[in-house]
Amino acid sequence: MFIREAGGFFKVTGRYPIYNIKYFIDYASKFILERRGHLYIDIKDHNLYDRLGLGWCGHSADVRMFAASLSFYNEFIGNRYVELNDYKGLLLEGLMYDIVKSLIHRSDVICRFKKEPHFGGLEGSNVAALSFSKNQDSLKGKLKRFLGNIIRLFFPRFWF
Repeated sequence: MFIREAGGFFKVTGRYPIYNIKYFIDYASKFILERRGHLYIDIKDHNLYDRLGLGWCGHSADVRMFAASLSFYNEFIGNRYVELNDYKGLLLEGLMYDIVKSLIHRSDVICRFKKEPHFGGLEGSNVAALSFSKNQDSLKGKLKRFLGNIIRLFFPRFWF
């Protein structure tokens, strides 16, 4: 009932602590509830891995944390869950990426966070990608987050 009354929701992973979550909740709340935005999510969209011949995916949505208006969810996401199948590699990350790519130029969709989320704990994914350490709070994890924040600040159109 609360989600219906609020008109939107903030989806957060239960797997990792998010140490800077307040920043994202505050931003998403203003965007979705006050400015009538519809989707606040972070995507990766680059061809660097392809150019380097690494075979890693440079095109996906990070669904560990996002916010959506209820109307957006009902129109674009809710009825598409039947398409997902982990065994066939049809994951929510890909579905959300496809949805965002089709709507990327709308002013009511934000598809890139201005700063890196600070996830804690150990990464549980076995998907091949550029990852320095499974421990997200290790020195290497901190360097990865620092580099991500630098890229977001100085190269905002490079969605790495």
